[in-house]
Amino acid sequence: MRTKISVPLISIMLIMLLSYKNIEHNPPIEVTGIVLDAHTRKPLPQLHVYASKGEEEAFTNDKGAFQFTSWQELPLTITVRGNDKKDKQVRVESAPVQVTILLP
Repeated sequence: MRTKISVPLISIMLIMLLSYKNIEHNPPIEVTGIVLDAHTRKPLPQLHVYASKGEEEAFTNDKGAFQFTSWQELPLTITVRGNDKKDKQVRVESAPVQVTILLP
């Protein structure tokens, strides 16, 4: 009886160990920035800012600033969406990530 339980348990542990070694561990990247109106240069609040791949996201505050942490590898594409403004994508090539995004 004990052997019947040990073999599946050892097999599961071996699969987990091998899977863990294949996972890439990217260091976290702090993404910060500000979203401004391209014409007036005024901050744009309450816009959705997110990494195009993954689940990292934030909303701009009253000063148009945003911040989120991403575990994706660079380059990273950031998308801004909200209100009646059109979406805009910005590609980031290196860390640290500090961007100013101008929406038309």
